[in-house]
Amino acid sequence: MEPSASRGNSPDRWNRLLVSLDEKLQLGILDHLRKIKGYHFEEDILYLEANSPEQEAYLSKDTVGQQLQLLAHDAIKVDRIKIKKLSSPQA
Repeated sequence: MEPSASRGNSPDRWNRLLVSLDEKLQLGILDHLRKIKGYHFEEDILYLEANSPEQEAYLSKDTVGQQLQLLAHDAIKVDRIKIKKLSSPQA
């Protein structure tokens, strides 16, 4: 089981996505998703919660988002991916 498999509502579906990324040698995206804080599937949407501002910035890049969306649609029939914004610490 992947380290992040227990951090969401559908571990089997999540693992299918990770395996697909591994098979397609999408190692940069795969590495970030393995370290993700959490994920949540709602119908055809995958919500991702980043661990850090750097990870959020990477996953929010247009090119990464488009590539991940295409790969996720192919692997697990997800139509959209949304990145949950990290809350900034209040002073």
